[in-house]
Amino acid sequence: MHELSRKLHAATEAPTPSRIDVEALIAGERLRRRRVRLMAGSAVLVAAVALAPTLLAGPGPGSSRPQPAMPAAALPPALCPVPEDPGRPSPESYDTVRPRPTEPPEDAVARLTGVLRPMLETRLPGDVTAQGGWVPRDCDLIQFTYDPTYQDYRAHAVLSGGGLTNYLVVTVQPTGTDLPVPCADRSVHVDCTSTRLADGSVLVSRLSRVGEFGHEQRSAQLRRADGTTVTVLGTNLELRERPVGRPTTRVDPPLLSLEQLAALAQEPGLTLHP
Repeated sequence: MHELSRKLHAATEAPTPSRIDVEALIAGERLRRRRVRLMAGSAVLVAAVALAPTLLAGPGPGSSRPQPAMPAAALPPALCPVPEDPGRPSPESYDTVRPRPTEPPEDAVARLTGVLRPMLETRLPGDVTAQGGWVPRDCDLIQFTYDPTYQDYRAHAVLSGGGLTNYLVVTVQPTGTDLPVPCADRSVHVDCTSTRLADGSVLVSRLSRVGEFGHEQRSAQLRRADGTTVTVLGTNLELRERPVGRPTTRVDPPLLSLEQLAALAQEPGLTLHP
């Protein structure tokens, strides 16, 4: 999971035509699958045990009576266990515009996931559906995961519509003091606009083309006034293995427009300072 996530991290921050190699992504994903299969007997079990206390509600050891049921709205979302990556780099260090949030990562993962799932169910175009199965691999659920290397939260979804497959990456992180000036380098983007909103937030929308066939990468980044940066990236890159004989010279436009990505980025619940 983390190998593919790391390769997309730079693209989420400032996508450029030269930063993504589709074949390298596919090769890296194949390597990751082999590694995960080897780890499945131990790491997945350990992760599942570690996550169980935060995911399950029930009587504690020695309880003589059942705990009262939580209201449906208060139940934490079901989450797939995420195996630890033994090759993870050390945490990146960067200054932020306000003190980092003190919310435990496991709590933030559940809270943000509880915002994302209904958002994707109700706010995508009627002919577009979102599902899991990409990251974490073999998980049917769309969920945020915490990356301690970059100290951010990421969710990955596979979008389907009209026989097309796209990929969506949603990132929520503390706003760094070293974020580049919006749209300062227009040479790397086909289109880039920056808009200051009424609440003081800054919305940056970018479009770039990647690879020889002109795949599009679209992103909307909201630099919230509260010190949270939300990035929603959509791409029609072929990150899955290509069926034999499938033509590669025709590239359909991404399923979501820049305006639709911007609307998702402005979801009020996607913040680290609720």
